[in-house]
Amino acid sequence: MSEKLLLSHRNRADAAALSGGSWSLPLAALQTRELDDVARSANALAASTQLVATWTTDQTVRVVSLQNHNFSLAGTVRIVLKDAAGEVLYDQTMDAWPAAFDDGAGPRKPTAEEIEHYPAWHFVHVLPAEVPGVRTMELYVSDTANAYGYIQAGRLWAGPAWQPTRNMAYGLTLGWSHTAPEERTPGGALFTGDGYRLRTGRFTLSWLTPADGRLAFDFSGAVGVTGEMLVVLEPDTALDLLRTSFPARMAQLSPLEYPALSHRSMAFDLEELIPGA
Repeated sequence: MSEKLLLSHRNRADAAALSGGSWSLPLAALQTRELDDVARSANALAASTQLVATWTTDQTVRVVSLQNHNFSLAGTVRIVLKDAAGEVLYDQTMDAWPAAFDDGAGPRKPTAEEIEHYPAWHFVHVLPAEVPGVRTMELYVSDTANAYGYIQAGRLWAGPAWQPTRNMAYGLTLGWSHTAPEERTPGGALFTGDGYRLRTGRFTLSWLTPADGRLAFDFSGAVGVTGEMLVVLEPDTALDLLRTSFPARMAQLSPLEYPALSHRSMAFDLEELIPGA
């Protein structure tokens, strides 16, 4: 864990005017928290699978995400950020799916079977540094061979992020919570439904500076247990980006601790936000 974790709870995309492309289900769906309420393109043509987010004031962007998408393993996403004068501040094209395995022959993308247990698929891109002064964000999804004949996504995220000066302590736990209905027959046979799965993450920021302690305290208060955030636990571990990046909420709140002089600590208990359908 060399790069510090990243937490984002200010989604500036919700305040943007969305336009561009051709959509059979409206782009406005990208600005609601209901991940199963999706925006869907009219077809898979590149001219249709693009959008522009426009702001009336300058924004700072560090992380961009399209959540609960149906992009194929061959898809790509291009992100272009521009200022008020139309000057390009950032322009990058990347695979919609990161490499997630290395079998000894080098990194490779997952197969469809290897990702079918995820409750939703999320594209997450962390910029190398915060980009201030953003007025427009252009997104170009290229996935013309998508088997569905269209692309869709349930949430657009773009905004700043917080990275503490010192990373979380060793001892991070990343796991699955699986809730499934169970019923036994009078004879004792067990029947279960599939239920739902979601990821959980628990960690402690044990070596916060006083300044970061104030930020952690305010972050916790702003998000509460009902607010949403985007978490990237290991931004520079490419093979784990698929596993450690997801929309989340605080399962419970922890106090800011003062264990020593000029030393703060806070625990975080997160659970993934998943589609309800």
